[in-house]
Amino acid sequence: MRTPCEYITRYVLPRLRAKIAEILMENYGWKQVEVAKKLKISQSAVSKYRGVLKASLPISPDSIDQLAYKLAERIAKDEISVKEFIYLVCRLCCKLRMGGPICYLHMRTIPELSKEECKVCFELIREEEVGVTEREKVLENMKIALREIISDEKFARLIPEVRMNLVMAISNAKDLEDIAGIPGRITIVKGKPFTASEPEFGASKHLASVLIIIMKRFSNIRAAICVKYDEEIRRAISDCKMKYMEIKRENGFLETLREKIGLLKEEPDAIVDLGGWGIEPITYVFGRNAVEVIEKCRRILEALEV
Repeated sequence: MRTPCEYITRYVLPRLRAKIAEILMENYGWKQVEVAKKLKISQSAVSKYRGVLKASLPISPDSIDQLAYKLAERIAKDEISVKEFIYLVCRLCCKLRMGGPICYLHMRTIPELSKEECKVCFELIREEEVGVTEREKVLENMKIALREIISDEKFARLIPEVRMNLVMAISNAKDLEDIAGIPGRITIVKGKPFTASEPEFGASKHLASVLIIIMKRFSNIRAAICVKYDEEIRRAISDCKMKYMEIKRENGFLETLREKIGLLKEEPDAIVDLGGWGIEPITYVFGRNAVEVIEKCRRILEALEV
């Protein structure tokens, strides 16, 4: 039977090495022989990096590439030891396996693992090193919140054209792999909310990035959802006496949010992206966990019915 390590060896490590090689050669002017010597791989392997990077992956390469840029920069500056390099790579491996994309790829390949509710990686990796218990709790909280959405057709009223996502972070989240989301988002099928996926870590890029910005300012906030924004929803949010701020894009939304977040003196219940030409307005609702975020959405839905 296949273990999750096989997926790391087949997909993650080749992509990581190839991306590091590309960055060192194209951004720092290294030669193939220098890259091969530093990474302790053959020069022929380095020469094939373009083909590796063009190959399709069954998981998103974002977290792999993010680490590659960090490692390549420190390698180029000679600021990383072999021990620290191994630590950072293995740390990513752990995150991808514990409720992350490798975990779900493994379960899709071996359906029996889903039936048995496999948590082998959680059980094997020490809690004090990577926060196993907290990551499990985040996934459980996300599953409860997701069931609330899927079981109530009223939530379809809040799903925007770009579709809905829900995210929750572990405490002290540092990157997107520390935040669980819904792969493929939540859509509408026959008038009801629907998703074909369970929550997993690293499944959201945009909404998780929004949450990280908010968490840096307000550490108690750990979860967010993106919902529709229109005049009726604006009125409902006001009627609920929620604290919210509207943001008019000056550049991209994330850049504008980073600039404007300092204006907030207390934790927001919501932040509104007013959108722009061809860009749909969106409401971001925040809370201490995913279930609390859903409770706030229910308050908005109740106010819409008044």
